[in-house]
Amino acid sequence: MIVIENKTLYKCEHCRKKYEVKSACEKHERICSKNPAYLKPCHSCTNCKKVKTYVPSGYSDFYGNESEREVDILFCDKISTYVHSPKVAAKGNAFVPGDFSNVVFPDTCEFYTSNGTAELLAKQNY
Repeated sequence: MIVIENKTLYKCEHCRKKYEVKSACEKHERICSKNPAYLKPCHSCTNCKKVKTYVPSGYSDFYGNESEREVDILFCDKISTYVHSPKVAAKGNAFVPGDFSNVVFPDTCEFYTSNGTAELLAKQNY
C-alpha cells in the first residue's frame, strides 16, 4: 500500500465517491444518480415505458450497408415523445429514433402518475 501525504482529494457530495482531479468530480456530480436534481418524476411514472427500437450502429457490414442495433429507450405515452435521463444527456448518448423527439426528463409533469418507486426510494433515503 502506498500512502501519499498532503494529497488533495475531491469527494462527491451525494455518493461520497473520491477523485484526485476536481473537474472529474464536478463532471460526476452532474450525473450522479444520488443527486436530488437527478431524480425526476419520469423515473417513477406509470406513463413512461421502455420500448425497443433500432438505431444506426455507426458501422457498415461487409457489403457497405449500414447496420442497425436494437436499443431500449424510454417513451412517454402522455406527451408522445422519447425521454432520457440527465446522465444520458451529459454523456451525449441520446438517440433520436423515428418520428418522435427525444428530450431530457422534465422537472415537473402534469401527467405524472406514481408507480410507487418514488415512495420506496424516499423510505430508503436514496
